[in-house]
Amino acid sequence: MDGATLSLCIIVKDEAASLPKCVASARAAVDEIIVVDTGSSDNTVAVARELGAAVYNFAWRDSFSEARNYALSRATREWILMLDADEEVDAAAVGQIGRLLADTACEGYYLRIRSYIGRAAGREYLDDCRLSLFRNRPEYRYEGAIHETVAAAIERVGAGRTTVADVLIHHYGYLNDIWLRKDKTNRNVTLLRKSVQKTPGDGYLRYCLGSELIGQNDFAAALGFLLPVAGEWTPRNPRYSDLIKKIGMCYLASGRIGDGRDILERGTELYPDYTDLWLLLGQAYLMQSRYYQAEKCFRRCLQLKQPPAWYISLSGAGSYLPCLELARMKSRQAESLTAYLQPQAV
Repeated sequence: MDGATLSLCIIVKDEAASLPKCVASARAAVDEIIVVDTGSSDNTVAVARELGAAVYNFAWRDSFSEARNYALSRATREWILMLDADEEVDAAAVGQIGRLLADTACEGYYLRIRSYIGRAAGREYLDDCRLSLFRNRPEYRYEGAIHETVAAAIERVGAGRTTVADVLIHHYGYLNDIWLRKDKTNRNVTLLRKSVQKTPGDGYLRYCLGSELIGQNDFAAALGFLLPVAGEWTPRNPRYSDLIKKIGMCYLASGRIGDGRDILERGTELYPDYTDLWLLLGQAYLMQSRYYQAEKCFRRCLQLKQPPAWYISLSGAGSYLPCLELARMKSRQAESLTAYLQPQAV
């Protein structure tokens, strides 16, 4: 391959079924494949070798950062593409990667991660961004036992800019059968609780733990971690918009509609282009039978469509979901009118 060279790095455990598709999706863009196995009991290692990867064993120590950093230490090319085995590079995006590497002023790229949810990959998904493509420098290392990130190290060094690239990564690890089979929620909560105990002042860890507790429907416990973080962070934090959204979700799910409405109103003031906040705010108004305000929010969603790539967004937030809410609202209004017009018993 002409130009800058690229190492694909993947850490794995029992990923024999997923690994071939992951590697195949990126093979045309990479010069080297590094697979770090953290204790597979299936034939993942053999599959990785058949795919042409350089395979290394690494004893799992309850830290995704340690495993990823070991993979980085084995990579020999100029750039790194870090993927999980349950991820695939979109076919239309493979050709763009080489052009991204040619930008001498850029140190890393946030890629668009589309995480499919539900029973099968399709219409339901969450969109997010993650810094997964970056220069191979020894000072660029991951931090955090779980929900680890290399972005902080790159920004701290300040050797160049980072930006969002229009490269789509499909992520299948949130699908029901995979998530439940691997018991990821309990694993994540356990690791995060340990990390929070070690570094209780780390707001990002508490944000991550609160987010995982939402997945367990423990909204009261989630608020216990998320609300203090809201008092520590500022709106300039890249996760502050999602923090506001998650607090609003917890309030609404807990029946604290007024509190949810208040924080979501604040959120739409701070982030007027974040479609998901308008959708939740409309739901809060609808719960209070404030139909005029609810309709304005849902129609705002349809105007905005899907939000910019740096927001964490639910598929349909700018399309069919507000339409469903508008239909639900009209049905409730019709039911209320019918009940009002019914002749009263004497």
